[in-house]
Amino acid sequence: MQISLREMLCVTTILAFCTGGVVSGHPAAWVASFVLVSIILANVIDALVASGTRKKFAIGFVVPSLCYLLILGILGEPELEANEWSQLPTSRVARLLVQPSYTSHQDATILYARGIAGRNSMPLAHLFFATAFGYFGGCYARWSANRNFPKKLQGDG
Repeated sequence: MQISLREMLCVTTILAFCTGGVVSGHPAAWVASFVLVSIILANVIDALVASGTRKKFAIGFVVPSLCYLLILGILGEPELEANEWSQLPTSRVARLLVQPSYTSHQDATILYARGIAGRNSMPLAHLFFATAFGYFGGCYARWSANRNFPKKLQGDG
């Protein structure tokens, strides 16, 4: 499977938006959240109305994204806070990412994750993980659709 230059630049740009949103606060976080939600919704629409490889990628994108967001919704509020009661591994990774490098104190982690103006970067981190899982699912769906199966496995022989 090859990755095009356009795809690589898009992934890098999205990663930069998310990093900027976590570090900078409200305006950048809003832009990053808007971009991520737009990507997920665009793939939901493509899964419903597109055809061919684009539809296969979109279905592969939507299923893992929405499953992750559903699990996040079921687990509830502890996953959206930067605390030690998180059950998802992605919440723990996100908590480590927002933790300042100059301290390891738990209260400093929570204060840093909420930010100076009361922002909370954990929802943005979860949107990023949902989009990343969706992207990997879409890449797998595209790869799976383009593979050549032997005729015995296809049921033709």
